[in-house]
Amino acid sequence: MPRDALIPSEQQIYDWIETVFGRGIRRPGYAADRWAEEWIAAQLRDVGVQEVRHEPVELPYWEPRRWSLEVGFEGPRVRGSEGPSKSLA
Repeated sequence: MPRDALIPSEQQIYDWIETVFGRGIRRPGYAADRWAEEWIAAQLRDVGVQEVRHEPVELPYWEPRRWSLEVGFEGPRVRGSEGPSKSLA
């Protein structure tokens, strides 16, 4: 196979971006993040990369435990489990 055949077209690149973007937020630890890891590995294998592997990287991530939305005269406010409430305005 000629090397040029392995270079994706501009449209293919945009299609890949839409596919990954369509899966949702890719923050560390989220389901879309794990999906993206597997999807990218599969894409690399499809173009002939033989040794594709995952290497663990420790990253902190925020996971909401509880939240609430309060609406009152002063406007909407969000209260989370981390610190004081913050105004949305």
